[in-house]
Amino acid sequence: MRTGRRSSRRSRSRTWLSTVSVESTETATHAVEAAEYLVPHWVRVRREDFGILFYDARSARLTFVASGDSLEPPPFTGTRRALRVATLDGSRQAAVARLLQDLVRRGLIIAVEPD
Repeated sequence: MRTGRRSSRRSRSRTWLSTVSVESTETATHAVEAAEYLVPHWVRVRREDFGILFYDARSARLTFVASGDSLEPPPFTGTRRALRVATLDGSRQAAVARLLQDLVRRGLIIAVEPD
């Protein structure tokens, strides 16, 4: 007979970084303003109550991002799958900039510099 144990498997992914230097915050904030963020074809993104959910089809890994209304997933139709970033100010902009850098590092989005 099976006991009532629940699975202890939890996501190891963390999307919000807690500490960052002032210099990297300024660099990251500038990066948000200067780049466009594309979602690769192997990643699926959808809106949830808490923010957005990324599904990496290569590894079957889910990444939950508590972004509120700061990020908007791309439309399901169309050829250009650009993640939309809301215009923010102050510390919120810096936090979203760090989040975007982390998503780029994980391969969930691609930063493209404007021409």
